Amino acid sequence: MNQDNVKKAAKGVGIGIGVVLVVAVLGIAGAFIFLMNSGKSVGKNVSFAEFEMTSLDQQSTMTQEDIKDHKLTVINLWQTTCSGCINEMPDLEELSKEYEGQVQFVGICTDPVEKGGMDQTLLEQAQSIVAACSVTYPQMLPSKQVTEIMGDIYAYPVSFLVDSQGRVLDSISGSRSKDAWNKIIAENLAKTE
Repeated sequence: MNQDNVKKAAKGVGIGIGVVLVVAVLGIAGAFIFLMNSGKSVGKNVSFAEFEMTSLDQQSTMTQEDIKDHKLTVINLWQTTCSGCINEMPDLEELSKEYEGQVQFVGICTDPVEKGGMDQTLLEQAQSIVAACSVTYPQMLPSKQVTEIMGDIYAYPVSFLVDSQGRVLDSISGSRSKDAWNKIIAENLAKTE
């Protein structure tokens, strides 16, 4: 191998190492931001006492009246690009069946309306995800009230546990296992007694 080829190879390795370092630093920074926000209370002054949302299929609406008959409603905000959001959907679906009549589950896909208008491609992706995960609990698009708090959200999913009056009892940042959700639901059901 001549000296020019050695220099080119060394330069290529140096660039490769530089790219790996940049990716590693960005990954660590992203993980740090997520961990700083994971588990924190999001939207402390949020209330679901008054709202109207349109369903993901745009065929129905949901208002505060729809949560009054449940001790607890889990409102799960998710995005089409969030693997954690999508991965926890089957567990949330199972829980919605197990707690039927006592706890209501509502999904809100936020990214089709993030930029003020409706992004038809993201709406169709959201509908496909819901179908692929066999989710049957209501899936909504965010209301004006929800879009106002979205600026405070740094990582998805974010879930609000709401009593029958629309008061937020708890907020959860990040996805959770089914066991963790069972514990969270039990703790918040106790708050409604």
